[in-house]
Amino acid sequence: MMMVIYVFILLLAFVVPKSKLVSFCAILFMFTLYSFAYYEGDLQTYEWVYKDYGTGIKDSSFEPGFTFLIILCKNIGLSFTGFRIVLGIIYVSLLYLGVTSLTEYKALALSLSVIFPFFVFTSVMRSGIACVILLNSYKYIVNSEESKTLKIKYILGVGLATLFHYSSVIMLGVLFIPKSVDLVKTLKYIIITVLLTVLITQTNIVYTIVSMITSRGKTIQWFVDGEGTANFTGVFLILILLLVNFVINNRSLRIISNNDPSIENNNSFDLSVFCFRFSLFIFFIFPLMVLSSPFLRIIYMFMPVIISNGINAAYSMKKESKYNSSLTLQGLVVFGYAVFMILYYSYPYFSSEYYIFKELLATSFVIY
Repeated sequence: MMMVIYVFILLLAFVVPKSKLVSFCAILFMFTLYSFAYYEGDLQTYEWVYKDYGTGIKDSSFEPGFTFLIILCKNIGLSFTGFRIVLGIIYVSLLYLGVTSLTEYKALALSLSVIFPFFVFTSVMRSGIACVILLNSYKYIVNSEESKTLKIKYILGVGLATLFHYSSVIMLGVLFIPKSVDLVKTLKYIIITVLLTVLITQTNIVYTIVSMITSRGKTIQWFVDGEGTANFTGVFLILILLLVNFVINNRSLRIISNNDPSIENNNSFDLSVFCFRFSLFIFFIFPLMVLSSPFLRIIYMFMPVIISNGINAAYSMKKESKYNSSLTLQGLVVFGYAVFMILYYSYPYFSSEYYIFKELLATSFVIY
């Protein structure tokens, strides 16, 4: 039944992509699943930590921001379901605000975000909250007219997201991406990335440095060669993911550049440039993605931005008629990318991670 409802919302979103009513339906759908659905992932761990918090067991398992929410909800007597409802309200509210700051086609962007990364974030909740905080921070650096004040606001946003998932701190690196990247600079990026990959995967240098900064076992474990490290197939598939991401963002940038008549003063163009720069940035953190799976979530966290950018590109093609084949093709490309991401996430390309898409989809709709 829930699948039928979602398909209906998605089809409506393609027909009326700006609709506030369809946007509300998509948000309500996500809130219901986020707060009440059962999924065989990290949810059991969160429930265990929440119920046992205060006994000394797992009290330091999570980042300060998430721990604060646990303490707050426990002190006012909320059950774990009540805690999930609070997180659900935070997630969908910030997601809506973030998406509407990036595209006017909010109904379609929200509906496609259900496919990915929403399903994932019903399980990895800390990453989900960090994602929507970051989503509301990008607007400070997307605009071509950057200022120190806006950069400070972005840094504060990344800092807040880091309080919910430590991997978010990497997004500070976006500030250092050059505005234009020529062939020579690209080759330098590739050489540096290869050297870093060898250094990180063949030595304990990162583990040593992180151990000096924090004693939190969960974080230190990210940098230990073991369960989270990609095997040979994993390395290949990560490269495929990065290349697909690059192609999608490059396509959106070219479409907006060629079709938008007001490109000189246009938020859609600024966003497409930002997404293209992000595509280059994630190649630079490829070594960390190989070393530890949590860093792959940086791409997952950026997905609502990529979807919004792709939709902006689709509707920049709209000429005299309401729909045309080019618009429909780009819309399908964005839809296909979201499906590709959930299938990619479901594939067991890490040595101990086995996510089956069928199971993910089925168990996410069991409400208790």
